[in-house]
Amino acid sequence: MLRITCASILLILLNGCASAATLQRRLRVNIGSVGFYKNIIPGSFPNTGPPIDMALDEVRTLYADTLQINHTFISNWSLLSCDPELVDTADDLMANFYYRTREQADLTVFINPGCNEIGASSKLAAQWNVLQMSTASDNGFIADRKLNPVWISLATGSFTNIISAYKQLLQDYKWTNVFMVWENTSNPIFRGLSDVMSKALRAQPKMQPVYRSMAMNGQNDTNQQLRSLLEEFRQTSRVMLFFGHSDYLRKTLLSAYSMNMTSDEYVYIGVQPLYHFGSIGNFSWRFNDANDAIAKEAYRNVLLLGAEHLDNQTEVDLVDPVMREWRRQSLLKWNFTYNEPSPYLRTGYAAITMLAQVLNNTYTTNPDFDYRNGTALANFFLGKGFETKVMRVAIGEQGNILVNLSLRYPDAATHELRVVKQWDGVRQQYVHVANITWGNGPPSNRPVCGYMGDDPACSNAGAQNAIIGGTIGALVIVSAVAVILTIYIIKSKETKMALNDRAWVLEENDLFMTDSTATFMSLPHGVSAYYSMMVSLKNKYKRRWNGLEVWIQVLHGTALERGAAYKVLYEFNLPFQMLIREIKECSHPNMNRFLGLYQSNTMKELFFIYTVTAWSARGSIADLIESQQELDWLFRASFIQNLLSAINFVHSSGIKSHGSLSAHKCLLDQHFTLKLSGFGCDAIRKQIEQITKTTINEHTPKPQVTALDASMPEHAQVEDMLRVGKVIMEILHWQHAEDHLEKIDPMGSLSKHISGFPPPISGIENFPMGAAVRALAQSCQDNDVSRRPTAKAATRKLDDILSRTADFSGAVVDRILRRLEAYSVRLENEVLIKTNQLIHERERSERLLHELLPGYAE
Repeated sequence: MLRITCASILLILLNGCASAATLQRRLRVNIGSVGFYKNIIPGSFPNTGPPIDMALDEVRTLYADTLQINHTFISNWSLLSCDPELVDTADDLMANFYYRTREQADLTVFINPGCNEIGASSKLAAQWNVLQMSTASDNGFIADRKLNPVWISLATGSFTNIISAYKQLLQDYKWTNVFMVWENTSNPIFRGLSDVMSKALRAQPKMQPVYRSMAMNGQNDTNQQLRSLLEEFRQTSRVMLFFGHSDYLRKTLLSAYSMNMTSDEYVYIGVQPLYHFGSIGNFSWRFNDANDAIAKEAYRNVLLLGAEHLDNQTEVDLVDPVMREWRRQSLLKWNFTYNEPSPYLRTGYAAITMLAQVLNNTYTTNPDFDYRNGTALANFFLGKGFETKVMRVAIGEQGNILVNLSLRYPDAATHELRVVKQWDGVRQQYVHVANITWGNGPPSNRPVCGYMGDDPACSNAGAQNAIIGGTIGALVIVSAVAVILTIYIIKSKETKMALNDRAWVLEENDLFMTDSTATFMSLPHGVSAYYSMMVSLKNKYKRRWNGLEVWIQVLHGTALERGAAYKVLYEFNLPFQMLIREIKECSHPNMNRFLGLYQSNTMKELFFIYTVTAWSARGSIADLIESQQELDWLFRASFIQNLLSAINFVHSSGIKSHGSLSAHKCLLDQHFTLKLSGFGCDAIRKQIEQITKTTINEHTPKPQVTALDASMPEHAQVEDMLRVGKVIMEILHWQHAEDHLEKIDPMGSLSKHISGFPPPISGIENFPMGAAVRALAQSCQDNDVSRRPTAKAATRKLDDILSRTADFSGAVVDRILRRLEAYSVRLENEVLIKTNQLIHERERSERLLHELLPGYAE
């Protein structure tokens, strides 16, 4: 009994030690947040405190085995303003927490809502090498990672992002003389943004900004000061950047209208870093007052840069369950009720969640990481995306959140601001949405005669203009005559050169077999045997020409008595020589290179014309279909995209039409890129038939043909689209259509209306956009030729269809790489999960063994 009791006591002690060891293995984290107890800014604790508290409760539960988190709100009840009070005391508050009141832990992190003090606090955090995350503000200099190596900003009104959009806008319109106005009674975010913008522009070598500030909340004196400010603007610039509440921008524009300064010569650019927040404004000209009619006209040259527009965001926030809980906690804990949610509620929650994700991942995968190195910890956030319950967050390489912005301009009809450009925060570039209806084009950086019209170059303008006008008129007439003569001489030379240039005529002796076993096809004897051979001929033959591997294929064959002495290729008229040169010089990624033609007179009764084209390593689409080699939808979508791109190029070039398109003419190179071949050969074949006065049609049954006149380019293009539809169907269903065109006319010289297609085989339903692409192919085969799309329209339609699925955007190689990368990421995640499970099970097994095995006997 004594022995059992001792063993039991020993097991209890061991379990207690194991539990203590488990607790000690957790990472201890101290988080401090510097800010306001009073609701004087959007980032104050009554606004941002509840989301932070909720996030802390959730991560403490979720990561209970790995993280032990303590959090402290750091403030002083005497603080009444952001600037200068919080700016002056933030360093002392942070230092007191860091050196005196914080608990002992493995690392310390500051998650600050942020106001204008955030830049100074980031320098202090950098000196301590402690991670700092701001949720409501950045000062625009976060991009300098040498100065701010530990700073990560989630502020949706990111100064860095807005400044980049501003600079790109000014660069696009070549505006360098900029007049900046800061209304100093507006939300403090405008002061920070205008200061950073002024410094950024002054750092640009060609920019010449003028920076002014004034208070517009007065009456008489304010109006006079505003008019003086606008007069200075008239004398120095035509581009105003306004930083202030929407009410004050409207007031400025009304005064400018009274001074005749809202014409097409001026542009006013406002900024709305946050949508639907009272201290920012809504930036509409419509106030439902007596000045609305004037304001509507005054706003005609206003650009507004701001966060992406969400008309119902406030209503959505107020009914969202998470937002309602935050509102309730704000009332219970902070005795504060808001009707308008702060835009920084979500970022406070996201900051805690993102930090916990990074710490948990690092702690479980990198046990040797030094958590006292805030710079290394901050680097885990750079260039990464995070998923939280309330928002998705992408952090750029500069440490700031990447959000999209919109540039709005008054609609010509309604005068309401509408989006004309989107600023892509990730790619840092504008995306065109709609045209800006400038009256006389964008305002110039400087008027021709100067800002006040007193440029000496414009004096005596009337007389000078008359002299200049007469001189220019005479020069135009002389130049026009010279140009006409030059064009005539050049065309004459080109015509003579074209008649003598036969670079596309190749000699049969220059074409070599690729190996000793290759032989030319055995030609049948006699004219009747020739026609049976022509019906069955489909194959291309591989040869070598000038060191290149090439295809040769019969273009035309005719029975003649003249024999080998007859040189058809030298009797082509000038238009067809020009056409062949156009075909030979054709350059497009999806066009197979045409090298030339050669004539073979190997038999007395027969001669053949062959085409010579670049070698295609993987044969044609028809070859792949006949071989029953299955290909992924990724490749098939790429083939269809390549085909439409090629036929669109042919129709827009001097070739005008293909004439004999089929799956056999769709070749594939070693990278599985479709290369269209045989373009223009139908027209060349007809020219040969006219010269020889002999056609296949005289000796072979004529198939049913359409009523279109294929000699007309537009008719030939419509016929091309019919065949495009057929090839797309073959690619979609991966089988040949029930069509006898190739059997009757293997050269493709005849056209036939293709109707119907076998029922879809199994597998097309696995193609995400299969139904839409099939509908496009059917429209190309419509019996009503007027309803068939052009190649350009079909290309746009296919691009629109494929753009809906990320897997089918870009080149086929890029798509494969994206798939491989996604597979690699999934595999890494699965390995990480399995590794963690293995570690957990191993520890569990060890604890179980310790509990089951008796202790060591002394």
